[in-house]
Amino acid sequence: MIEELDRLSHRQHRSRSELLREAFRCYAAGASEQQILVVDPEPDELEALEQGRAETARGEYVPLEDLLDELDSNRRTRRGEKS
Repeated sequence: MIEELDRLSHRQHRSRSELLREAFRCYAAGASEQQILVVDPEPDELEALEQGRAETARGEYVPLEDLLDELDSNRRTRRGEKS
């Protein structure tokens, strides 16, 4: 990143500090726009959430680690098929 910053500062005839200050100002100005909006869920979304909670309470779920292992296994299988 520092090399890219140096190239940009050279092209724009500005110092690193000046570029970083401007980048921070832009980031800070946009930070309030990047907040997650809270909206009322649709009825079908509420139903899906309740169904998921009930399944979890009954122990009907896949632990995240198992899901990630399965996804990784599927990726490796697909790569093997392409070659």
